[in-house]
Amino acid sequence: MDTELIDFEKLITDVNDDSLIDTNFYLKTVVPKISEVLSNCKAKTPLITGFIGSLPLGIIETIGRGYSDFTASLVALAVNAKEVEIYKQISGIYSADPLIVPEAYVLPYITPDEASELVFYGLKTINPLCMDIARDQKIRIKSIDNPDHPGTLIGPYSDEYKGMKSTVVLIKKDVLIYNIHCRKGSVAHGTMKKVFETFNKFGIQLDLVSTSQMNLSIALSSDYDQLDFVTAELKNIGKVSIRPHMAILSVVGRRLKNQVGFAGKLFTALAENNINIHMISQGRSEINISCVINQESKATALRSVYDLIYDGKVKIDN
Repeated sequence: MDTELIDFEKLITDVNDDSLIDTNFYLKTVVPKISEVLSNCKAKTPLITGFIGSLPLGIIETIGRGYSDFTASLVALAVNAKEVEIYKQISGIYSADPLIVPEAYVLPYITPDEASELVFYGLKTINPLCMDIARDQKIRIKSIDNPDHPGTLIGPYSDEYKGMKSTVVLIKKDVLIYNIHCRKGSVAHGTMKKVFETFNKFGIQLDLVSTSQMNLSIALSSDYDQLDFVTAELKNIGKVSIRPHMAILSVVGRRLKNQVGFAGKLFTALAENNINIHMISQGRSEINISCVINQESKATALRSVYDLIYDGKVKIDN
């Protein structure tokens, strides 16, 4: 094979403001640059580096770990590839953690929306930015050790995938609940805006948010070291309390839509295993339902919910 090494180290060199780097920047600026560089290869097969240049905050901060996945997606868009194959140490995206649920299996197909939800709630199989730029692109996760395995295809939905199961049960561990008991007796107008702006100021991602008349509860990863600064800025809003050693249990799948009674059966299954629920969340898309539980219960919770879905205790229609 006649190859040519293509170094993308200087692909991005003239951006000094990280706020300018968004999906439009990648699609309108970076992809055309890649296309131009690769056109010079002519008949040779390009070997491409994953690093795509200097970014104001650094490539790990801006793109994240697994940035080579993202580079591969950009290249695929530049050359109009039919499919991107990304090789990992695992065979694809599993229906659950196989270390907890040995019978968990590799899903043959999921949609980009499902993949985005999974990445947000802790799946580290693929860089999340891939989902932002490649809604119409097919990405296949395959195994380095078992390349003949078909892996998991992430791509636009069509009827050929209608009968394929895609429901995933996963746990995001090392979470805490940050609770604000509002001083004014209720969550006043502008309170949530102030809270969100403060967390954003310190670069802290919020996983789940729940409100009541007097309280605002937020679930987030416990590995942030700026929470003391957040609390200092929010001291006039209310009294802050933190509950550590939590985990987020999520069920993600397009077939959850319009499944009447599923949430009730989910919470019943957890209650029957003496698992307390601290927060609950379901987005408008209805492809994800999440709850916060004690981290010590994560294995039992994952097992019980997986059995509920895959042992026929609840029917999830195609």
